[in-house]
Amino acid sequence: MSSHRRSKLLTQGQKPCFFFLNFLRNGTTLKVDMTKLIDKKICLPKMGFHKSVVSQVFDGKISTWRLRDHKLKKGDVVAFENSQTEEIFGFGEITKVIITTVGQIDLKDKTHYKTYKNRQELIKAFKRHNISYKINNNTPVFAYTYKFRKIEL
Repeated sequence: MSSHRRSKLLTQGQKPCFFFLNFLRNGTTLKVDMTKLIDKKICLPKMGFHKSVVSQVFDGKISTWRLRDHKLKKGDVVAFENSQTEEIFGFGEITKVIITTVGQIDLKDKTHYKTYKNRQELIKAFKRHNISYKINNNTPVFAYTYKFRKIEL
């Protein structure tokens, strides 16, 4: 079964359903028995990452800036999805949530992985991923810091 098919199989509405949630406290990798996932529906919110950002998450990115409020709080567990393939590639436990604005973001914040030379470069990046938004220094941003764990199938 392809990864894309697995992700579709695990999705019920907008929330991926998973079998096991204690992975963040018990180890660095989650091994999944796909047959049990359907029977024991534990549905999680999901957060999409552009395919160009997925490798950054695997390489140490631990913070994401979002224009949409995902309504997450510290301690929530979220499924991480490649937005282009719809494949779930891991999970994150939210460790911190900050509501700020584009104008207040630290351009050199290495937890976000990508840093920016100036505010216009940041705004251009937001516009590339959020084409329907009007973005300026006063646009609200939801900054989510997380502890990432990959899925090993």
